[in-house]
Amino acid sequence: RRYDLTAVDAVAPGDVWAVGSAAGSTTRSAAALHYDGAWTAAALPSPPLGASSELSDVDMSAGGGWAVGHTSAGTKPPRALILRDGAAGWAQVPAPDGDATSTELSAVFARAAGDAWAVGSQVRLDGRRTGLILHWDGAGWQEQAPPVTGDPATEGTFLAGVSATGPDDVWAVGRTCLDAILLESCRPLALHRTGGAWAAVPTNGEESELTEVIALSPDDAWAIGYTGDTTLNETDYAEHWNGKVFTPDATGPSNPGGTTNNGEPSSALAAATAIPGTGAIWAVGWTRDPLRGGAHVVHRD
Repeated sequence: RRYDLTAVDAVAPGDVWAVGSAAGSTTRSAAALHYDGAWTAAALPSPPLGASSELSDVDMSAGGGWAVGHTSAGTKPPRALILRDGAAGWAQVPAPDGDATSTELSAVFARAAGDAWAVGSQVRLDGRRTGLILHWDGAGWQEQAPPVTGDPATEGTFLAGVSATGPDDVWAVGRTCLDAILLESCRPLALHRTGGAWAAVPTNGEESELTEVIALSPDDAWAIGYTGDTTLNETDYAEHWNGKVFTPDATGPSNPGGTTNNGEPSSALAAATAIPGTGAIWAVGWTRDPLRGGAHVVHRD
């Protein structure tokens, strides 16, 4: 089968998971691959006949884990898809719909067996696109309302990354866009949950989008992504949280992708992970020149 993989998580050198989707004869279906010395496809719950599904992120531990994405049937809008791996294998867990006509999940982070977070976006009954935040308390998933940012009548929001250091220190990042449907003309969005409530935290980027957040401690977090006004005029972007404010980080590669036909750098960071106990961060993404694109990997000690 042909697989398109979107996320990977390693529990140990011989216990690695990758998720995404697999092409069928007429639809794509959610897929999970497990490495224990060799890669094998895991059995996932079968979608309804004619439905397609994709997984966008995975977070695993020695006791199991979570994978999230979306599923859709025919011309119906997508709905959030949540899968859980346990002693009996992978099973689907219901996701709350709220007052949304469509829901999609892009990231998941499990801090403990009874404390997990998933984020993405949804289109509400009134046509507004807003960020979607779900919390697992050990019994079920509940939606939490994100704070209002920008003009809710004309702007849309999308959350792409989530991380937490404790039950009341949670980050979610993404973008707020003037084009609420196509999510274009965007600026960065960082949300922080403390004191039992979510609040937007100012960032420094203007024409930048955040794709990932890594929370190491309450006063040490990183938000990454890219900045630029077009896809051929983008470059890596990162900000550091010191417990009070975000500060742009200027230590990354200044021009990893060469230059485009207008002489500007073109690269982006799409995902990142921290090496436990070291503070070192690996981030991956893409580079692009006028003719082709390529893989892009950066490392920060």
